[in-house]
Amino acid sequence: MPVIELDMILAPLNRADRLHAVASRLFEKIASGELKRVAVAVSAYLEMELIMRSKGFDHNEIIKNIKG
Repeated sequence: MPVIELDMILAPLNRADRLHAVASRLFEKIASGELKRVAVAVSAYLEMELIMRSKGFDHNEIIKNIKG
């Protein structure tokens, strides 16, 4: 089962990211159902929370964004 780290989650949002094209294709495959059973590393959620807290997001905003 593929495991996605935070860098792959953020890469499609930034065209300058070296992983942008690869990550964009990955998420297209997930969205189309071509790639199934993909997990997100627990550490990615923790990293995302730390980044959002450092940017001033409040608890409710963080929960809303992490849950999608």
